[in-house]
Amino acid sequence: MVSKLRRFESKSFLFVMVLSFFMSMFSLGVTASAVSEEQAMQNLTTFVYGKMSQNDYSLEKGGSVKGSELFTGSPTKGYDLDEKTFSGLSSKAQGEAVSDIARLSNEAVESPSVRGVEESTVQDWWKQLQTKDGVGSKFMGEILKNTKPDFVTANQIYEPFSGLIGTLLGLGAVLIMSFLGIVMVADIAYITLPPIRLGVDEKKGKGSKLFSHDALYAVQVAEEGGSGDGEKKQALGIYFKRRVVMLIILGICLLYLISGNIFTLVGYILDLVSGFLGF
Repeated sequence: MVSKLRRFESKSFLFVMVLSFFMSMFSLGVTASAVSEEQAMQNLTTFVYGKMSQNDYSLEKGGSVKGSELFTGSPTKGYDLDEKTFSGLSSKAQGEAVSDIARLSNEAVESPSVRGVEESTVQDWWKQLQTKDGVGSKFMGEILKNTKPDFVTANQIYEPFSGLIGTLLGLGAVLIMSFLGIVMVADIAYITLPPIRLGVDEKKGKGSKLFSHDALYAVQVAEEGGSGDGEKKQALGIYFKRRVVMLIILGICLLYLISGNIFTLVGYILDLVSGFLGF
């Protein structure tokens, strides 16, 4: 019984030793195949350099340069963007160069032939590049160019608040109509009742803030004898002539607002403007 126990212990010890040996070999293999951050950066920049080296980029003062001239460095040390050469490119060429760098950097992450390059490697390189003159703004445009508004998700967030916002819009419409009526009554009283005008000193601004500019202008023109054609103009006629366009536009806006189609009107205006600008 004792001999069997000793043989079992010997076999267990041998099994543990063999297992430890293979685990050690595996750890050494992983360590040997690991790529340092410095080597990963070198692989990334060399990959981008190789892909861009034969591309042509136009210069601001005429002519062009090869992509290889935009970088300094070597395959053993990696490459860096030549700030002086880059600043000499045209604005369009700078955008193209940055776009190529961004696209090829993402390709390097996905490519199995470029060892050790990860998203963090790309981000570290881009952080270095954006400190160079003129590169940061181009990178911002490149990164954000695919950012577009998501109206579907925005509507889902907005929906719980739509009732409150609709109430506020309705309240705003009522207040606008109410204050418009008050202002017009005050203007008409100023135009038609001379005693009210006695307390208004336009030069000193005393009382003039209580009435609209159109009312003050109408009275001034009527008292000065019109536009020089010899005919006495009616102040109310001048007033309503100046106000009618504003009233029509305001009425249309309020009509769309009250009917719940104000955003349809906004969308129509946006379509009109985008068509005019060529979007």
